Amino acid sequence: AHLNLREEHAPYAALIARVILDKNASSGTGIKTVVRKTGEVGGTFRTYPLEVLGGEDSTETQLIEHGTTLRLDLSDVYWSSRLGTERQRLLALLQPDDVVWDAFAGVGPLAVPAAKRCARVLANDLNPRCVEFMRHNAKRNRAAQRLRARCGDARDFLRDAASRSAAMPRGGTRGRVHIHMNLPHDVFSFMETFRGAFPQRLWRGRPMPIVHAYSFQKLHDSAGEPEARAKAEVWRIFGDDVEVTTRLVRDVAPGKTVCYVEFQLPRHFALALEDEER
Repeated sequence: AHLNLREEHAPYAALIARVILDKNASSGTGIKTVVRKTGEVGGTFRTYPLEVLGGEDSTETQLIEHGTTLRLDLSDVYWSSRLGTERQRLLALLQPDDVVWDAFAGVGPLAVPAAKRCARVLANDLNPRCVEFMRHNAKRNRAAQRLRARCGDARDFLRDAASRSAAMPRGGTRGRVHIHMNLPHDVFSFMETFRGAFPQRLWRGRPMPIVHAYSFQKLHDSAGEPEARAKAEVWRIFGDDVEVTTRLVRDVAPGKTVCYVEFQLPRHFALALEDEER
């Protein structure tokens, strides 16, 4: 069990943990350890420090999200169960012939179930522990044959996927490419990667990928409302003729929210310069 305790409750942390463990001992919930965060998310892999309050001295756990079993270590990887409903919304968009590129895939909460719904998933994460758990989770959920996981920088991953026919829907199908980018604190800095990355020999006559991205936005800002600012970020990179869909997902702190943006990559921006004049 993972607790977020208020400061006034901290002196009773061990007692609270003992009550949770005792109450769940015979209920079949499988709770063996109680932990709490002792600091903010940070570092290259966006993990947070944890303190074991009671039970087994381990931060590795297994959970089930909408029928998908996921193993992970809370001290080594980023995890948020609050995004479960959002992941289900995206999964509902996928068709059997579609292909997903997941640039910041974590332990695979979207990539693994997506591989059971669509033709193929290419997934990437910078954290090697995430990739290790993602591969385990793909096998555990019988999705390994349709999921290719790699460890590296998302920019390299996206450029490589754009240039490979194996990363595209099969010819003769109506499949689309969906690019998932869940890195809210810095997602727009990665979008310049799409400029000229798509060879025309591969993408001629095919629909360009659909981008599904998340960004942090201030709720109250002189530059406008959160959704308007998110659209402005997309237009700043791709041009203001791009049709953008936005939606507020959830508040993450006082005055701070997560905004979802969706748009189709513009052909004039994404096709390689030597292939098509812009």
